[in-house]
Amino acid sequence: MVQGFKLLDSELGISQRRAAPFQISEVCFGFEPHGLLRIVLSGEKLLDHIVFDDPVSHRVQDERDMLDYWSARSREGVAIGGIYKIAESQYLSDLSKGVSSFERSLTHYLVLGEDICVEVIAYEPPQIAKAMHE
Repeated sequence: MVQGFKLLDSELGISQRRAAPFQISEVCFGFEPHGLLRIVLSGEKLLDHIVFDDPVSHRVQDERDMLDYWSARSREGVAIGGIYKIAESQYLSDLSKGVSSFERSLTHYLVLGEDICVEVIAYEPPQIAKAMHE
């Protein structure tokens, strides 16, 4: 069961105007020299990256395939935003049984996009990074 939604937008410095929902244009994971997951956001006057340092797992899904998530968020009265922390989910439960969970506590994060969503299991919360303009 999915439950325990917490909207992280204000904690990460994302204004409500820019957050609901993002247009995710790219999801990149690089393993060397250390794992870095970069989610590229685009849209009108927005080209930022959400960065997870050394995530344990991530998956990209069509937002229509996540109806259980939207029902839980609505039931809990949590506003529509860009980035959530989720207290309980099958995804988190499955990964918490692995070796990685012995190092530190794992957390489930969800980045809401207009068409796709990115779920991330990580030790640390994401950071927002401004894109480099050429």
